[in-house]
Amino acid sequence: MRNEGENQVVVGYGAVFNTESNDLGGFTERINQSAFDGRTEDDVRFLLNHDPNFIFGRTTSGTLRLSIDEIGLRYEVDLPDTQSARDLTTSLKRGDINQSSFAFIVEDDTWEQDDDNNIVRTIN
Repeated sequence: MRNEGENQVVVGYGAVFNTESNDLGGFTERINQSAFDGRTEDDVRFLLNHDPNFIFGRTTSGTLRLSIDEIGLRYEVDLPDTQSARDLTTSLKRGDINQSSFAFIVEDDTWEQDDDNNIVRTIN
């Protein structure tokens, strides 16, 4: 969280590259560094719990900005002046919410089994 005048801005990573996820039901996922190439200008929404009733920012309106760096898919969102955004801000500042996730459509992936017989899906 950071303050920019009257605005609250949330900064974080929607995805971190080359890091295995938690167990997703018998497999883990890893995001390849090229997975988001050419996608940062898409119509992307910043939602709370993937709920389209809680839109806090959007790339097409300029209130959500995406970039790709060596860590992953980085976002900055200017929160609206709404009660739900104030509630989100409180939960973030308290540390009750401290993670992000993202929804996506897979165009290219690979599956493999590692040396410990764990199944790993890589999103390319």
